[in-house]
Amino acid sequence: MKKTILKKISPIILTLLLIVGLGAGFPIKSYAAGVSIYPSSDTVYVGDSVTVTVTIYGDEIYAYSGSVDCDGNLSGFTGGFADGADGGGAVSFSYTYYAVGEGTAAVYVNGCEVSDGLNKDYAGDAACYINVIGYDNGGGGTGGNAGGGWDDSGQINGVEVGEGSDNTNLATLEVEGYTLTDEGHDIYSVSVSNSVKTINIIAVPEDANAVVVGAGEQTLTDGENQFEIYVYAENGFVRDYVIKVNRRGDKIALADLEKELKETKEDTVIVSLQDGDKITKEMIAAITKWGKTVKLNRYDADGKLLYGWTMNGKDMAELKTFQTFDPTVTFESKNADKIETLSNYASGKVLNFAYSGELPKNTVFTIAAGKEFTKEDVLYLYYYDEKENTLKQEGQSVTVKGDEIELAITHCSEYLLTRSVLKAPEPVKQGNSRKDLLMMITMAVELAVIIILAVILIRRRPKPVAAADSKDHVAEMFTKKDEEAHEGDVYEITGRHVRKR
Repeated sequence: MKKTILKKISPIILTLLLIVGLGAGFPIKSYAAGVSIYPSSDTVYVGDSVTVTVTIYGDEIYAYSGSVDCDGNLSGFTGGFADGADGGGAVSFSYTYYAVGEGTAAVYVNGCEVSDGLNKDYAGDAACYINVIGYDNGGGGTGGNAGGGWDDSGQINGVEVGEGSDNTNLATLEVEGYTLTDEGHDIYSVSVSNSVKTINIIAVPEDANAVVVGAGEQTLTDGENQFEIYVYAENGFVRDYVIKVNRRGDKIALADLEKELKETKEDTVIVSLQDGDKITKEMIAAITKWGKTVKLNRYDADGKLLYGWTMNGKDMAELKTFQTFDPTVTFESKNADKIETLSNYASGKVLNFAYSGELPKNTVFTIAAGKEFTKEDVLYLYYYDEKENTLKQEGQSVTVKGDEIELAITHCSEYLLTRSVLKAPEPVKQGNSRKDLLMMITMAVELAVIIILAVILIRRRPKPVAAADSKDHVAEMFTKKDEEAHEGDVYEITGRHVRKR
C-alpha cells in the first residue's frame, strides 16, 4: 500500500523539484529602491540658507515622484515632485531653505516611488536635521548681517521678547527709486548703474511691534552686492529677507543699455558687445533721447579691445535713416582676391562691416593695432567700391599712437587698412580738349583727300572701244606704225563701220 501511494505522488514531487530547480537557475529580478536626504551643513545661523539634496535609488529609473516638507524653523519649498529620468540607477535634486528660527530644523521627503517603465516600486521616506543657532548680542552669522539677535537680557535690539505676535512679514520692502524683482523665498534683486554709489533700502514691518534690522542707506561695490534684512517678531521669531544689488560696472550688457542711459549720471556709456548683438530701433531712440555718447565695444577673452564704435545721440538724431545698426565687423571678405589685386598685394587688414549704409557724423571706429601695425605707423584707409571695382582713399592718413587705431568713417562697406600709398585710378576724361579737336580735324581732312584721289583714279581709268564713232575715233585706233603701213590707203566710214576703199 505504501509503495502504491509513493508511486502515485512521486511524479508530483519530481515536478515541484524541477520547478524549484528552474527557479534557482533563473532568478526573478528584484527591484530594489530607496531614498536619502543630506543637508549642506549640519549647523546654520538664523537667517542663513541651507541646501538639502535628495537622492532616489532604483534599477533603471525612468520616472520618480514624492513630496518634500520642512518644519517651522525653515522657510522654503514644500509640496510634491514628479519627473522623468534617463534610466540610470539614481536621481538627485536639491532644495534651498532659510533658517527663520532657533532650534532643530528638519526637512522630510515622503512617499517616494520609482518606475522602470513597467514596474513601480516604493522607495520610502527620509529626513535630515539641521541645528539653527540664534545671534549673540548683535553678532552676524554666516549671512554676514551686522546687528540684530538675541541678547542675555531677553531683548532684541532693546525690545523685550515675550509671548506676543510671531508676525515677521514686511508691509513694504523696496530700494528707493528702483523696482525689485521677486526671485522667491524672500529673495529680491535689482540692477543699478555704475554711477550709483549708494542705495536706500526701505523696510516697514506689518506688525508695529516687530523690529527691522539692515534697512537704510547702503554702500555699493562693483558687481554683486547682497544685503540681508532681518525682521524680529514680538515673540522672538526671525525672518531673513535678501536683496541682491548688481552694480553694473563700467562695461554693461547691451540688454541693460536703455536702463543705463536713464539712470547714469555719466555722459558716456560703454557696452560690452557679445555675439549676435544688434542695436534696435528702440535703443537708438533711447540714445537719441538722452543725448549720451555710446561706446559699443567688442572685447576678447582677456578683456582687450578687438574693435569698437563711438557714436553720439545728438548726431544720431540728425540722421533719420539710421534706424537699426549691426556693429559686427569681420576681417575677411569674399572680395579679398580683387582687393589684393587692386592694391598690388599691399599688406594690411581688410575690414568688412555687417552694416551697410550711411553713419551718423562724427562716428569713430576703433580697432586694435594687433600684430599687423606698430606704433608710429602711418596708415591709409581705402574704400572698396564693388560696383566700379576700385579702391578709393577714405579721409586722411592716421598715425598709430598706441595699441588702438581710431578711424573716422562716414559709411559702412568693405575697406583696406594699409601702410601702402596706392596709385589713384586714371580719371575718366569728360568732353574733348583742343588738342583732341585738332587731331579730329586733321583726320577728317586726310580722309577727304583720300576719297577725292580715289574718285579721280576711278574716272581716269580707260574705257574699251568697240567701234569708232567718228574720224577722230578712227585716228585713235591706229598707231604710228599702222599709219606707215597703210600710208596712201583711203578708208570709207559708214555708220559705225570702217572699210578700205
